[in-house]
Amino acid sequence: MKLLLPFILLTVGLAAGYRSPLNDFQRSEGRELVPTPWNSDSPRVLLLPGLNLEDCATRCSLSLDCRAFNYETRPTVSCKHLPWVGDGSNAEVKRNVNCDLYEKKVYVRQCIVGKGEDYRGKVFTTRSDLTCQQWWSKFPHDHR
Repeated sequence: MKLLLPFILLTVGLAAGYRSPLNDFQRSEGRELVPTPWNSDSPRVLLLPGLNLEDCATRCSLSLDCRAFNYETRPTVSCKHLPWVGDGSNAEVKRNVNCDLYEKKVYVRQCIVGKGEDYRGKVFTTRSDLTCQQWWSKFPHDHR
């Protein structure tokens, strides 16, 4: 028992510091992101067969081109990195019971959190209908 207690404490300590790469993605179960016809042969779509879910998310997080990925489980496991999210302009979300869609949260947020350093949405006017501008700029209006 004395030997088992330090092992348990060490295991719990290591597990407490782990953060899954999936935390940065919004999951849509039974959905896949399908490119619109003019994007269907895009060279920026990357198919990675055989990856587990966490490895697929890690690779997408590290890629500058990846904004979302389809994770398909049948007929074979495959991970497809996509340069779009499901906003309707480049791709559309379709039903697929064999697939789950994971979109980076920074690209699907509808609000700006904090100072906006990682905001990647498409909102370009403020609540009071002023045009958005660079964070460092004071023109055409001052940030307040």
